Amino acid sequence: MATLAGHGPMRLRDLALREGAAPPTLTRMIGTLEEAGYVVRRPDPADRRAVRVSLTDRGRRMVAEALAARADAVRVRLRALPDDDLAALVAAMPALRALASDPE
Repeated sequence: MATLAGHGPMRLRDLALREGAAPPTLTRMIGTLEEAGYVVRRPDPADRRAVRVSLTDRGRRMVAEALAARADAVRVRLRALPDDDLAALVAAMPALRALASDPE
């Protein structure tokens, strides 16, 4: 769901490749998420034979809430770090940003 939140609607095949999941496994997972109201499948406007998956409003809210909870947990742990460790993390931020933006 975070991939869909960050990259927008995509074909099942593309989502499976991005997530490193087997297409049948991802199809089952998407089915479960769709039943729960987190995602919706629609025909791809560029190729009506293909299906694109996108988040629903409920799915977007769930991703936002999960990310906010994770950020809160990280903030608590960062506040507990010694100053030297916190400075080391700040110094590593450019490298961490580069890693996070790498498409692989």
